[in-house]
Amino acid sequence: MKYRALITEPEKGNRERLARIMRDAGLEPLPTASVGEALEAVRVVSFEVALVEFALPDHTALELLDMISLFNNRARSVVLVSDQSTEVRMKVMRAGAFSVIRKPFTDDVVLYTINEIIRKFF
Repeated sequence: MKYRALITEPEKGNRERLARIMRDAGLEPLPTASVGEALEAVRVVSFEVALVEFALPDHTALELLDMISLFNNRARSVVLVSDQSTEVRMKVMRAGAFSVIRKPFTDDVVLYTINEIIRKFF
């Protein structure tokens, strides 16, 4: 079975990099640049993993996580954060994210996190 990963990252370079990492992990990437684009995908495609940038141009990652849970309650989310504060990390975890990855990230950290989600939940 081929798993899918929703990627919501406004920076094109990071979005393309994350898509490559997902392909390397054996997942089909669904790259989006905004919450609006992500919601279009969420409404029509099921996916197992969501990689979401915390600071999005049109909404927050927390709002997107809420919306994802309405359409796809089996998906596990990973939030990418530039803010190193404990407060931001706690908000993300309270919103139901599986993990938080600090930016700048390494490919290995993303791959490990995605593989843990697939191993534990799918």
